[in-house]
Amino acid sequence: MNAIDRTSFAICVLGAVGALWAGGAAGAQTTYRVTDLGVLPGDDESRAFGINNLSNVPAVAAVVGRSSMLGGSNAFVWLSDPLYGFPQGMKDLGPREARDINNAGFVVGQSGDASRRATVWVLDAGAVTPMLLPFFESDFVLNPTSFAFAVNDATPPEVVGQATDDGPFFCTVLTLGFRIVLGEPELALLPPIFVAGINEDIVSSGQDINTAGLIVGKSSFCSLEGLCLMARDAAHWTPGVDAFADLGPDVGAEALGTNQSNQSVGWGVEPGECPDLAPERALFWPSPGGGPVVLGNIMPQGPPDQTGHDSRANAISDIGAVVGVNRQITTPLLWEPDGCEGFNVTDLDDAISECCGWNLATAHDINDNGWIVGEGLHEITP
Repeated sequence: MNAIDRTSFAICVLGAVGALWAGGAAGAQTTYRVTDLGVLPGDDESRAFGINNLSNVPAVAAVVGRSSMLGGSNAFVWLSDPLYGFPQGMKDLGPREARDINNAGFVVGQSGDASRRATVWVLDAGAVTPMLLPFFESDFVLNPTSFAFAVNDATPPEVVGQATDDGPFFCTVLTLGFRIVLGEPELALLPPIFVAGINEDIVSSGQDINTAGLIVGKSSFCSLEGLCLMARDAAHWTPGVDAFADLGPDVGAEALGTNQSNQSVGWGVEPGECPDLAPERALFWPSPGGGPVVLGNIMPQGPPDQTGHDSRANAISDIGAVVGVNRQITTPLLWEPDGCEGFNVTDLDDAISECCGWNLATAHDINDNGWIVGEGLHEITP
């Protein structure tokens, strides 16, 4: 009897896609190589969230994520080849989840079981050095937690994430995004957006940061109108940590990824819709101050649906390729620039449908060398 595991994958996109991103001819055959990253000993599922960008060695990469079973999860790093003094394969970083890794071997995420703290794991010379990031102070401290979502390739590296302090009443939960330069003693908090006469946001979150220091994420405020409890604005913070909204406060949106060209991707709902209830639309921002472009989505039947119904863009490479998910049928999507200010979209599960018993679910990250990582179901023959 075959076993079906929920496991992380790495797809190496070979041939035409890499050439197309570099300006090659369209229409050539694209080849996909899918790798099952596996799980840590004793676990039964894994998810891959981030991959680095070792552009000088295109066939080599490091992937991070979490491996879990009922009751707990551990952060992992998976190495395609020997790197940072470690052999090829998956290495356990301890509880709980890793989200991103830079080229120098700095991994960020969250550690701990009961007390969950934003953490950096440094991989070097065959050793792992964990560093707990500092927390911010507030008027109440009931259940502080923090999470690091991204790290850039600056020297020294910069890390972004969010920290939460639970208050005693609804809407008194204090969640603020942060940025920290590794080696500095304190976090720099990302101020939420203030729109005079409309709302004052109380929540912010830093989701990604590029090497120039541009941060993308969200800014949210608490609302008791109807069933829409948290309204969100996609936000960018400049290296000076000044915030501005890309979308108005009546539009729910969140920026999830950015690249070295200051392009960003994420999701948003139709104007006036509640972000907790309405279908999401994958979005692309060509510049920090530019309005969003709705990326095409792939639906269960028929041609691409250019309304982008119920889709999300998770990451963008420096070449401008975007990965995400069709949330309606839970399948990963790849958007490629078409050379005319638009995108071509591919359902990655359809693209590898004849390969190896995979049912791909979500693509979380992509690098410049054509590697895509995410999660899916894999049927394994004993």
